[in-house]
Amino acid sequence: MIPALFIVQSEDDEMAKLSPEDKKWLQGEIKKIAWPTGWRKARETIISWGTPAAIVGVGVALLAVTCGALYQSFVHVEKETEFRTNTNNSFTKINEQMVSLRALVIAGQPLKKQNQDAAKALLAEARQKSATPIPTSIVRETGTSFVDAAASLDQNVWDTALAFVSYRTQLNANLAQAATADEIATTPVDPNLTTNYRFVSIPGYPLPRLSVGGDVPIDRAALIDKIGEPPLNVGQTRGKQVILVQGGTIGLDTMRMKHVVLRDCSVFYSGGPVQLEDVVFVRCTFVLVNTANARNFSLAVLSESPTKFRV
Repeated sequence: MIPALFIVQSEDDEMAKLSPEDKKWLQGEIKKIAWPTGWRKARETIISWGTPAAIVGVGVALLAVTCGALYQSFVHVEKETEFRTNTNNSFTKINEQMVSLRALVIAGQPLKKQNQDAAKALLAEARQKSATPIPTSIVRETGTSFVDAAASLDQNVWDTALAFVSYRTQLNANLAQAATADEIATTPVDPNLTTNYRFVSIPGYPLPRLSVGGDVPIDRAALIDKIGEPPLNVGQTRGKQVILVQGGTIGLDTMRMKHVVLRDCSVFYSGGPVQLEDVVFVRCTFVLVNTANARNFSLAVLSESPTKFRV
């Protein structure tokens, strides 16, 4: 098996420079990378995930990435701290490549239940604080594969697709810590400026908390309103720069949103009219009816942040 090749035992010129303690540490780190939790099981089932050619490709890629990364770590090692720093950086890259390869192999056959289960397991691992995040481009590609396959109306495929959409919003970490909209806004606050908003609540579910920040001309102002309703804030020349929606639940059907951050929200959407411009989802979960519009919305969230979507 390829992972056996990862265990460094040779005493070449570079390895000879390492102390016994460093060699032991290095072998332990390589073992953790080669057989992380989840990958042990993956090695037993990978043969059923893709074609033999794909499996060979995975093996060759893993070996190439590993050898290349380790070579960079071993060359010109002069100090223990420098060695460990360089090697840890290489291990991070190796782990990211392995996570990416797992995701891409899984995405190759999204209609297979074992791939759906493997995808959910991979996402569960990636959500752990100590885990290597799945690169955004890989989340987009793998999630798109499951969203496209969900046109079959297979509920398990759709649930897997939504898990990728949710994970994508976890990667918007730059807006994860702001306590209020004022901390997101880049313009001064006018305490005398009052603005109004409307949103769709979901019966039986908790309401979100809203805060607003900044002060901009009305044509650049943030808004949350219902399509087809008389516009709010008529006659005002200025509005708020950003709206932060936190927690609770919110529906997107018949909604207009502009310059809005939704964080830690449960987002409901069944495929009705919606207009989103410069909307950022952070650590959100999605309760979407499997319709063509909802699938297109999912693709929009996967593709870019902020999200722009209109039906």
